[in-house]
Amino acid sequence: MKTKHGFSGTDLLAALCMFAAIYTDIVTSQTVRWSIEAPRAGTKAAGSRLITSHQMTTSLKNAIVDAHNSARSSANPPPADMMKITWNDDLARIAIAYAKTCTFGINRAKKLQRFNRIEENIYVSTGITFGNQWATQATGRWNEEGKYYNYQTNKCTATDRCKRYTQMVWGPTFKVGCGISKCSAVKVGRQTWTDATIMVCDYAPGGNWITRRPYVTGPVCSECHATDRCVNNLCTNPARDSATPPVAAWSQWTTWTACSKTCGVGGTRRRSRYCNTFYTRDCLVPGRYSPSSDVDNKCSINIPCTGGSQQAGSWGRWDSNWSTCSATCGGGQKSKTRTCSTGRLSDCTGSNRISFPCNGRPCPGWNDWRPWEGCSQSCGGGTRIRTRACSTGTDTDCQGSASETGNCNTQRCQSSSTSQGTWGAWSAWGSCSATCGSSTRKRTRRCSGTCRTGLATSQEACTKPACPAAARFSQWTQWSACSKTCGTGTSARSRNCIKPQGSTARCQGSATGQKPCQKATCAPKRTWSSWRDWGSCSVTCGSGSQTRTRTCSAGSGPSCPGSSSDRKTCTRSACPTLSNWSRWSSCSVTCGSGQQERTRSCSSGRESDCSGSKRNTRPCTLTACTTSRWGVWGTWSACSRSCGSGRRSRSRTCNLGNSGPTCQGLSVESQTCNRQTCPSFSKWTTWSKCSKTCGPGTRERSRRCSSGRTTDCSGEPTQSESCNDVKCTVSSWTQWTLWTSCTKTCGTGNRQRTRTCTKGNSGPTCAGQGTSRIACNSRVCPTFDPWGQWSQCSAACGTGEQTRTRTCSSGKPQECQGNSEDRKVCRQPTCQTSKWAPWGSWTQCSKSCGGGQYTRKRTCDEGNSGPTCVGVTTDSGKCNTQTCPTFLPWQTWNACSVTCGSGTRSRSRSCSSGISSDCTGPTSATETCSKPSCSLSVWGTWQTWSGCSHTCGSGSKSRTRVCQIGNSGPPCQGSRSDTDVCNVAPCPAFSPWSDWSKCPVTCGVGTISRSRACNTGVNSDCVGNHTENNKCTKPKCAVSAWSPWAPWSDCTQTCGTGTKTRLRVCNRGATGTNCAGSSTDQQNCNSQACPLFSPWTSWSTCSVTCGQGQLSKTRTCSTRREKDCNGPTVMVKSCSVPITCATTGNTTANPNNDKQFGGGTTTTSNCRKSVYSFFLIFLSFIVSSSLSF
Repeated sequence: MKTKHGFSGTDLLAALCMFAAIYTDIVTSQTVRWSIEAPRAGTKAAGSRLITSHQMTTSLKNAIVDAHNSARSSANPPPADMMKITWNDDLARIAIAYAKTCTFGINRAKKLQRFNRIEENIYVSTGITFGNQWATQATGRWNEEGKYYNYQTNKCTATDRCKRYTQMVWGPTFKVGCGISKCSAVKVGRQTWTDATIMVCDYAPGGNWITRRPYVTGPVCSECHATDRCVNNLCTNPARDSATPPVAAWSQWTTWTACSKTCGVGGTRRRSRYCNTFYTRDCLVPGRYSPSSDVDNKCSINIPCTGGSQQAGSWGRWDSNWSTCSATCGGGQKSKTRTCSTGRLSDCTGSNRISFPCNGRPCPGWNDWRPWEGCSQSCGGGTRIRTRACSTGTDTDCQGSASETGNCNTQRCQSSSTSQGTWGAWSAWGSCSATCGSSTRKRTRRCSGTCRTGLATSQEACTKPACPAAARFSQWTQWSACSKTCGTGTSARSRNCIKPQGSTARCQGSATGQKPCQKATCAPKRTWSSWRDWGSCSVTCGSGSQTRTRTCSAGSGPSCPGSSSDRKTCTRSACPTLSNWSRWSSCSVTCGSGQQERTRSCSSGRESDCSGSKRNTRPCTLTACTTSRWGVWGTWSACSRSCGSGRRSRSRTCNLGNSGPTCQGLSVESQTCNRQTCPSFSKWTTWSKCSKTCGPGTRERSRRCSSGRTTDCSGEPTQSESCNDVKCTVSSWTQWTLWTSCTKTCGTGNRQRTRTCTKGNSGPTCAGQGTSRIACNSRVCPTFDPWGQWSQCSAACGTGEQTRTRTCSSGKPQECQGNSEDRKVCRQPTCQTSKWAPWGSWTQCSKSCGGGQYTRKRTCDEGNSGPTCVGVTTDSGKCNTQTCPTFLPWQTWNACSVTCGSGTRSRSRSCSSGISSDCTGPTSATETCSKPSCSLSVWGTWQTWSGCSHTCGSGSKSRTRVCQIGNSGPPCQGSRSDTDVCNVAPCPAFSPWSDWSKCPVTCGVGTISRSRACNTGVNSDCVGNHTENNKCTKPKCAVSAWSPWAPWSDCTQTCGTGTKTRLRVCNRGATGTNCAGSSTDQQNCNSQACPLFSPWTSWSTCSVTCGQGQLSKTRTCSTRREKDCNGPTVMVKSCSVPITCATTGNTTANPNNDKQFGGGTTTTSNCRKSVYSFFLIFLSFIVSSSLSF
C-alpha cells in the first residue's frame, strides 16, 4: 500500500528502521557530539584509558587523502600553486602515538628531522560508530570552516574559527599522516565525553603562518614547478608524491639569463637549480651556504662602452654596516647604500640601495578568545570571564590583557511570594585551572531552603608564574670581514639557539646567514667616456633645460677630472592656465547649516594639465529647523508567560515639530520575558557498575528534575538493564613444553621445560610452578695440554705479532675451558710502513628495527717498504636496536554470524605501530559458533490508531502491529503499519485585508485601520493579527486635541484572562499644550478557562501473548484538539509475558526481496523490535509538539 505522499509500506518500514537505529543509538549510548576547536594545551580526563587504536588500513588512508585533495582542488578563489597531498608514514606514527594519549589539545612535542614545521588538526566525537565514513566526516567538518575565511583580508570572519580549513588548503603542504583512537573518556573544554573517538592529522611542511595567505590565487596550476603536471587542479610530481623520495641532490644549474647591460658596470644575470625531491630543505647542508639561485653582478664589467651608450658615472663602495631592520618580527628589511661618483644618482646605472630580509620569525599575537566562563549571577546582572593565550606560549610577549570580564544575565530577577532560602558560607577557592599563565579558579556554597537569587558557584581570575618560554635565537653576531678585498665577496654571521632548562624544543629558522659584500672594483685607472646624447626637455611647456652625461670608467686611482654632466636651455609652447572662479551655488539645505561651492576649469580642456584646486566650498547658515520627537516610553505590560519565554509590550507618543517628517520608528514595542527554562529532566547519569563480574547481572542509572521535585517532570527518574553476559571461567595449566637442550656439554648442566597458566575470570589462579628443571651432562670436562713454542714475529720491521697454540685432551677445542691460541706483540727495527686513510661514511642500517648493522670502509696508503696496512678495511656496528613492532593481543570475538543454528565468528588484532605491514602474520581469524535451535516469526494484534498528523487540511493517522520475532526463517509477511486519512476539513485562513478606513481627524495626526477575518469565524484560530493600524497626517491643529482611539489590539492570552490595548495620539496645536488624559487604554479579555487534559486511562493489556511487548495509556484534551493542551497524549512502557513463543507462522520467502539495511537476505528482527518502540515514543512526541509526521 502507498501513502498519499507516494511512499510504499516497504519504504516506510525502511525509514522507520533507520529512525529506530538512530533512536536506539541515542537511548543506549549518548547524544552525538563533535568538536574540532582543540586548545593549544589539552588536559587528559581523569581515569581515561585507550580502548583501541584503529588500524590505518589502505582504504582508510585513501579515504582521508582523497577528502583532503577534494577540498584543496575546490578551494575558492581558485589556487595557482596547490600541491597534491599524499600519505606519510612518519607523520602517521607521530599522530597515532598522540591519539593514543586520548588528549584533546595540540601536540606541542611533535617534530620530524626532515620538516622544520609540522601543523596539526584534531577531531573528537562521541555517540557515532567508527568507519571510513567517520574519517571523511571529520575532514568535512574542518573543510566547512572555509565559509568563515575571507581570502582578501586573510582573516576569519567575526569570531568563527577557520584555522583547520586554512591548514587543509595550505598550498606548500604535500604530506599528511593521521592516527585514530577510541578512548573511555576525553576532556573537551570543561566537559568529559565518554566512549569518544579522536582523530589526529599532522601536516608537513606545516602552514598557518600569521602573515601569509594559505595559497597563491590565479589560473589553476599556473604557479606549479616546471616539471609538475596539473591533475584535478593540483600540482603533482612523482618524486615529491612518492612514499620513498629519492636521495636528495641538486639539479644542474640552468643557463645564465641575458645580462641586464651590454657594457660597463652594474649588469646582472641569474641562474637557478632545484632539489630533486622538490622540497628545497632536503638539499640544504647545515652550516654551508647552498642556495637555489645565483646572481652574477659583473657580467658586463669587462666590456667597455662606446658612443652614446657609455656611462656618465660609477658607483662607490657599499656602506660598511647594514641599516636597522625595519621590523622586529614578522619579516622586515635592512639595507645598504652607495653613492655615484658624480654626486647625482641619475648618472649611474642600477640601484643605489640593496636590501636583505631580517627578523623573519612570526610576531607574537593573541590566539582566539576561549569561550566565556559561567555567569556569576542567574539574574539581576552578573559578570563572566574569558581568557586567551599568546602565540609564543608566554602571555607577556603580547600587547594587551590575557583575560576579559563582561556583563551577563542583566534581566530583572522575578519576585516570589514563597519563603526565601539562605546561602551558607563560601568554600575555600579551588585550584587554578592552569599551572602557569592566566587561568580561573572556583568556589561553591550551599543553600538552606529555596534560594531565588544568587548562584551556588563563583569564579575569579588567577595568575600563575609565566609559562616556560619557547626556544628562541640570540642576537646575530657582527658580520664577518668581506671574503675579498676588491670586487664582490661574501660576509657571514651566526646566532645561538637559547632553550629553557630541560627543554627539547628547537628554534625555528637558520642559525647562520650570508650576504654579498662589495669592495672596490678591481680594474685599471679611470678615464672619461664620450658624451651621451642630449636628454629630453625637463618641461612639456614653457622654458626648461636639457642635460647630457658621460661616465668615468671603473678602475683604481683618483676620479676623472671635470664634470660628468652638461646642461643647456630648451623652450616649449605656452603652458595652460586656470579660468576665473564661477559664482557661488545655492545653499545645500533649506534650513540649518549647509555648504556652497564654486568651480573653475583648465584652458586646455584637460584638468590634469593645470595645477591647483578646481573646486572650492564654504559654509552657509539658514533659519533653525524643528522636527518631531518621541515622548518617553510607557511602562511595560505584564509578561504573557511565567516561564519558557513570554512577551510584554509598551508604547510612546510622538510630539510633532513644525517641519520635516513625523517621528521615525514604532509607537509600540515588545520584548521577550521570563526566559528561564520550565522544569525538565537532566541527562541520564552514567550506568552504575554491573552487580556481577561474570554471569548475568544488572546496572542502574538515574536523572533529576531541574526543579528538585520529580513530580514536576514527566517520565521515570530511574532505569535499569541487564549486564555481563560473559560466562564464568576458571584458571588452568597448558601442557608441558618439550625439554630444552643441556646448558653444558660436560661438568653438569641443566635443561628445562615450561607451561602457561590460562587465566579465567573467576576463582583462584593456577596452583604449582610454570617451570621445571633437571641436571644433565655430568661427566668431567677435558683440559688443555701445555702451550707450544712462540711463532716468528709477523713483521720484519716495526711492531708485529707472535702466536702459540695448545691442544685439548679430547681432541675438540670447544670442550676445553679457555682459548686454544695466544697472541703477543713483538717489536722490530723502525721502518716506513703503510698507513690507513680516514674511515669513510657509515652505510645505512641493514634493518629498520630489531638490531641491524651499518658498516664503513677505509683504504691503505702504501708506504715505500714493508707490508701493507695492518687491520681490517671494513668496520661495522649495531644500529636500530629498538624492538620491532608486534601484534597487540587479539580483540574479543565478534557476535556469531547467526542467531540460531551453526555459524561463524571472527576477531582481529592490530600492529603496535598502527601500520599492519610492519608486523608479520594474519590480522584476522575466524571459528565456528553454535546458537539455540531456530524458530519462526508471527504477527501480534494491531495497536490503537495514533493521533492525526494534521488538525486540518487532510492529515494521516497510523497504527502498527509487532512481529513476534523467531530466531530463524523470514520475518512476518505483510506490512507492520497501516495508515488512513483524517481531519480533511480546510485549515483556518484569513480573508484579504479590507481597505484602509478614512482618517478620523481633520487636523493633526490620526489613526487609520484595516481588518481581515478568519474563515472559521474565530480570529484566534488563524495565525497573525486580524487588525492593522497606521498613521494619517492632516494640517496642524489650532488647539491640542486627542485623535480617536485606534482599534483594540489582539488579546495577550487565548484563555485564562489576558489583556488588550488601544492607543490615541495628541495633536498638539499652536499653543503647544499637551492633551489631558492618557494615550493608552487597557482592559481584560479571554477570561474563559484554559483547556486541560483528562486523567490518564488505565494501562492497556500487553501487546503480545508471549515474549516482550508494550503497554500504553492515553488522555484527551478538553477541547478535543490535542494542540490546545501542552503535553503528550500517549505514554508507553515495556511488558514481558513469561511464555516462550511457539514456532509457528508463515514460512513463505519474501517474494519482493524487500531490502532492509544490507539486502533482502539479512535478518530484521532487531530492527522491527526497535521500530515498534521508536514508533510509539516518536508518535507521542509528534502529538505533543503538533508536528507533521
